Amino acid sequence: MPTDEIENMLIQSVHSDKAADRFFLEHTSSEELFGALLNIVETSESGDARMEGAYWISKFDEALLAQAEERLLVLMDCGWDSVAVHIMIALSRIKSRAALTKIIDQRIRPHLYWESVALCNYLL
Repeated sequence: MPTDEIENMLIQSVHSDKAADRFFLEHTSSEELFGALLNIVETSESGDARMEGAYWISKFDEALLAQAEERLLVLMDCGWDSVAVHIMIALSRIKSRAALTKIIDQRIRPHLYWESVALCNYLL
């Protein structure tokens, strides 16, 4: 399926289109779709497509997520919380230690310093 069609389906999915949702749910093991979604999340001009693409990425099989860990770690820093939150969920599903460290250092420590120290002691 061409990337522009996948991008349009992501936008439809944002607006609760059942057929689009069903399509993504039925293809969470498709390496081809996973790659297309990664590219969309990394490069699309559409905020809706990027956000929804990140959401669906978080639902994909752990094996595919693990293969893309480095790309997903970069997406955590994309500057769009609507993307980063779903990417963090994807990385949590594969127990990414690098993602955990980034979450503590970049998201928790600036607001809750002592809590971040305690979490590091517990988890790292």
